[in-house]
Amino acid sequence: MSIKGKRVAFLGAGNMGEALIKGLTQAGLVPAGSITASDPRSEHLAEIARRYGIRAVADNAELVKSADVIILAVKPQIMGAVLKEVSSAVDEGKLLISIAAGVATKKLREQLGRPVRLIRVMPNTPALVLEGVTAIARAEGLEPGDLEAAQELFAAVGKVVVLEEGAMDAVTGLSGSGPAYVAMTIEALADGGVKMGLDFIQAVERATLRSRELGAS
Repeated sequence: MSIKGKRVAFLGAGNMGEALIKGLTQAGLVPAGSITASDPRSEHLAEIARRYGIRAVADNAELVKSADVIILAVKPQIMGAVLKEVSSAVDEGKLLISIAAGVATKKLREQLGRPVRLIRVMPNTPALVLEGVTAIARAEGLEPGDLEAAQELFAAVGKVVVLEEGAMDAVTGLSGSGPAYVAMTIEALADGGVKMGLDFIQAVERATLRSRELGAS
């Protein structure tokens, strides 16, 4: 199955949801008219809809009913409540993809209370600039082509690797959280450069360059 020609819905349009919407529309994989999103922040959702030309939906169950592929992009602590809300709209014809950190597919299936085609993935923040690395976990109960569709989708925001689900917690700590620590290091180096007399732009450029050099060595 290809993601092309599918109706894609985002349950949650935060930073990562927006990054994926941006990647899909810029790459031309899914036209804006085939993308819908929901988010509890109505003003934010309206802005995302305006920025990318997608459709904003207030009702989560209606959003799921009208989609072929649903990205579960809500925070882990509210995932259970959201899945309970949409469970009746989920059927075997829909592919669900979760980007919730630390939530196993077994737990998600229990929260839904029904058999489902489900893939767990772990993207990272560089996806915001289409330079992410996303880990996708192999899963049971999928139809032929489901895994490839997930790979195609997340390739729109960077590189993709396929792993066993047992490795996902390690991935979450390393590539999921790791870029934030690198960003903190760059910021600290830049602050030091400013204190030594560089202007801010020069300091950030030098700190970023040095971080790249260290990463390549």
